[in-house]
Amino acid sequence: MSFSAINNGDGGLSVRNLLNSIISYLNGLSLDMEFSADNLAWHYPWQSGDKYIRVSADFGTTWSDGIYLNYANVLADYVEDPADGSRLITPAEIAKLAGLTGGESSVFEITLPADTTIAGRVLNATEGTDYPTGWVLSEGANAANLDITHNLGKRAASVTVFYKVSGTEFRQLIPFNNAYSGLTTPDENSVRIEGLTTIHKEIKIYILFG
Repeated sequence: MSFSAINNGDGGLSVRNLLNSIISYLNGLSLDMEFSADNLAWHYPWQSGDKYIRVSADFGTTWSDGIYLNYANVLADYVEDPADGSRLITPAEIAKLAGLTGGESSVFEITLPADTTIAGRVLNATEGTDYPTGWVLSEGANAANLDITHNLGKRAASVTVFYKVSGTEFRQLIPFNNAYSGLTTPDENSVRIEGLTTIHKEIKIYILFG
């Protein structure tokens, strides 16, 4: 809709002239907007639950496509809308796509706190901070092994282990020696690091996927 000129009121002629100039300017833009909860039924003004907005440059004769309002409270996982089948990508899917395409990196980092056992290291590590979101770390059937489920659909090409010397300094351990004794990929979604170092220091593990 367009705005109507003000013909009378309490503000006096100068105020009415100023307001009418503003109204004329706004009408010249021919802008309009509407909101929707499902990208199908549209209305104005905004209502609680609305997730889409569309705009018009000719007072509603033609409209843009619906634009999704990116609510912060849905980003922790994903939103699925049965009405149009749309949803946000999950963190696990982001990690998988990055690994498949190399769009971000094919090297992933795991930080494990100092402990005398792998179970203790894993217990005190935080998903999304110390290792990628969606990954699962666990002590293997052999307590000396670290089992990693990453669900990237790719096999690991190499694994490198560093231990914390002090501050920000880390020193590399030697694969198949003091870093770990063996490396297996039971399938394309998991890695098993056998005989992981028992050094009582914080360690970082870098996994390269081919």
